[in-house]
Amino acid sequence: MLRLTPSTFQRRMMGLFLIFGILMGTSAARGLDRGDYFAGGLGGIATLSADHGTDISASSSALTAYGTRNGAAFMIFFGRHFTDHLSGQLTYGWNRNPITPDLVTFNGSAESSYTEERDTRQQSVMADFMLYFQKRSSLARPYLSVGAGWTRLESSLVRVVSVTGSPAMLPSDFSSSAPALRVAVGIDLFARKNWAFRYSFAETVRSNAISQRLTPPG
Repeated sequence: MLRLTPSTFQRRMMGLFLIFGILMGTSAARGLDRGDYFAGGLGGIATLSADHGTDISASSSALTAYGTRNGAAFMIFFGRHFTDHLSGQLTYGWNRNPITPDLVTFNGSAESSYTEERDTRQQSVMADFMLYFQKRSSLARPYLSVGAGWTRLESSLVRVVSVTGSPAMLPSDFSSSAPALRVAVGIDLFARKNWAFRYSFAETVRSNAISQRLTPPG
């Protein structure tokens, strides 16, 4: 597995964005005349992955877990069609998901536990390359895409539901920035000249900043 430190990742992302920018800017006037550039927005539902962790020994045991609920998400994008079948885009995305962490610890006859509700938000900036399966003149154009970028996750305490003993609780507020990979499938459906509807299903993969702060971690 290749591990990238933030500084290494940032250098590589700067190179990626530079190459992307050069491709986007090549023959700009000619591209605008041909309608090579596009922009738009998406709204939808975001699902955040849940997790759990356990730590069992002869004298104690602990279980941590958190569940999630679906939340709102939106994305804005700007891109360019390089050919009939290859395009690229820069995107900004935002999503918000409520989560419910739980902890139960048994140490001999002593028990500690807590349940809380948290508000979790995530922002992302990505560079995506898109492979279309139909020409630009087609009314329906399915595509696959893959991209990389940077995400920032923020989580804050809404309320403590219950607490017993002295459990190791999450910080009231925390944040985490990390590189991410995104893959997506979708389809562009043209309604009229220069206007289209887009449906997309995407998955973003990054390190789990919530699980890392659980005790025991997920």
